[in-house]
Amino acid sequence: MRILFLAGTLSAISTLALAQSYDVVILNGRVMDPETGFDQVANVGINNGWITAITADTIQGVESIDATNHVVAPGFIDLEQHGIDPWGIKVNLRDGVTTQMDFEIGALNIDEWYAKRTDTTQVNFGTVIGQEYARMRIHDGMSLEGPDVSMPLSLSVHRAQSAEDGVEGWSVTPSTREQMNEITAILDEGLRLGALGIGSTIGYARAGITTYEMFEAQKAAARYGRVTSAHHRFHPSASTPTETQTGVNELLANAMVLDAPLHIHHDNDYG
Repeated sequence: MRILFLAGTLSAISTLALAQSYDVVILNGRVMDPETGFDQVANVGINNGWITAITADTIQGVESIDATNHVVAPGFIDLEQHGIDPWGIKVNLRDGVTTQMDFEIGALNIDEWYAKRTDTTQVNFGTVIGQEYARMRIHDGMSLEGPDVSMPLSLSVHRAQSAEDGVEGWSVTPSTREQMNEITAILDEGLRLGALGIGSTIGYARAGITTYEMFEAQKAAARYGRVTSAHHRFHPSASTPTETQTGVNELLANAMVLDAPLHIHHDNDYG
């Protein structure tokens, strides 16, 4: 059985059967909505990009899609999608991922990042301000200008440039108080410009990011009521599984004290 994904939300309008024509109708599919538990063969009517009817009654539209033997469902959301380029977006759409965001490494120059992708991107998108990039500016002296300071260039370009002098400062160098204030200011500016949160790759900077600096980063996101999305401190690690819980507990304790949202990547990864 194939699945047809909708970049929208199926709702309680399932009881409506309006005697009208729709822009698009999706007919005879198994309509499933995990949020409401709706699960039955039905017809979906769409007007102006919005689902306005889900009904067992016959409906008509300007465009008709036969979804017989298919599942019709809301699109998936991926918060750790690194392939946010035209080819990667198309591949992910074929997996039903209609909202593709990199909440791990994130981006810099948030206003430029959004401006380049608005009206040119095939999916719903968003990003976080990257702690890694803020630290590159301060500890590696990198300017990191323009709208593409993000994946897929993070590993092949930006990390490579940070290591040209033999030291990845962003990863291994602890911040002085003054440097931490500069880094926090970069994070705050990204949040002000519309970043959906702060992305932290502390798992690759365990020597550089102190517990105090991590707390201040989560505190910056909390001021805006936004999420901190992070690898925990001991990812990747080939050590015992107990390190995973220790790394998670650091972030979780901060989030509880700050009453702030938290998203953890690879919480079960210790090798």
